[in-house]
Amino acid sequence: MAKVLVFLVSKDANEARLLAEAFNTLDIRMTWVQGRNTALARSLVDRPVLVIESVADNEPQPLELLTRFRAEETLRGAWFFLLCSKITRELAETAKAAGVTGLLVKPFEPMALIERIKKWTGINFLNSAIEDVRRWQDEKKTAPNGV
Repeated sequence: MAKVLVFLVSKDANEARLLAEAFNTLDIRMTWVQGRNTALARSLVDRPVLVIESVADNEPQPLELLTRFRAEETLRGAWFFLLCSKITRELAETAKAAGVTGLLVKPFEPMALIERIKKWTGINFLNSAIEDVRRWQDEKKTAPNGV
């Protein structure tokens, strides 16, 4: 079993598939969670190290889950990223003030996303991940029918 747990909070199955493939290649367990209430409830039990929440441009409260995480003593230490298709100055300032680790832009390429997470967190488990993901991507590109 993987040593760390990453939660992806998203309604998008394609986002979940792309990230799950990349993280699984690195022996990092990623769990796809749909909905903030479910994410919070499962986090209290599973205690993810890192949370990536995908938010829509028209999301009225993009920092709601982060606020709820920071209110729980056992979850305060988790790294928290927002995945957005558009980052406005207002969102960036508000997110920084709220304690977001970083803002990520979608659409994304899994390797680039992992590199940004590594840069911001310095998480040791990502130190060798970059080469592993590149190898995985090269293998996937050369496989027949992209399989």
